[in-house]
Amino acid sequence: MNAIISTFSNVDQADAVRAVLVVRPSYLQTAFDEIKKQYGSIDQDLDSLGLTVNKRKHMQDMCLNENAPF
Repeated sequence: MNAIISTFSNVDQADAVRAVLVVRPSYLQTAFDEIKKQYGSIDQDLDSLGLTVNKRKHMQDMCLNENAPF
């Protein structure tokens, strides 16, 4: 993360990037609360995006693979 932030010469830009890259529990909770309010559940939200159970399983397997490219 520091390598990304160091590419910004402007302190305000670096602070903005840092805010986006940092995971804060309050940010996640706000997102989860909004998803529940609008869709009823995370599963229903993902369904609305076209992410079927099979697609989600495939993505999960890819992300948990120790050879994943990220």
